[in-house]
Amino acid sequence: YKTSPPPTTNLSSILNNNDEVNQITFSPLLSSSGNKKTRYIATANDDGQVKLAFMGDETTTKSRTMQHGDDEMTMTTCAVFRPPSFGENGKTQQSNVELASGGTDCFIKLWDVSRPGKPISSYSTQNPNNNNNTTTNQMCNPPIIHSLSWSPSGNILSAGLGNGQIHLLSPNK
Repeated sequence: YKTSPPPTTNLSSILNNNDEVNQITFSPLLSSSGNKKTRYIATANDDGQVKLAFMGDETTTKSRTMQHGDDEMTMTTCAVFRPPSFGENGKTQQSNVELASGGTDCFIKLWDVSRPGKPISSYSTQNPNNNNNTTTNQMCNPPIIHSLSWSPSGNILSAGLGNGQIHLLSPNK
């Protein structure tokens, strides 16, 4: 077996994760001109946060934090970037970069990464027909979010839950 080379970039000082990192995700390529490529990287953490950094041309800057959980007990278990949507002309129709996060609070939150202070929308998995942030607690196998995945079109978000269910959402663009 060949040994791997050492990491080329250590993001610890930029993302400043203070707790376990549960997932790392890269955004789709935002722009590419010549050899310059830009994208975001995000981490879902046990401290209830999503840490986000802008990566451009071998440098990483502009770290941001999105607070998924409303209390100190919530862990952010997963995060995934929404794929861009394309028009009939093959050009991207989406001007903003969106990210979905899920956690032990049984909520899925959709974020515009350019405005990380407040989510665009929030969905409860406790009662999928009730999106006004009221929940009924379930003690055994609560529907915490374990995994998230977007359809290739970015129109459907799937969530794998702790109670064995899979929810499909169609967040508005």
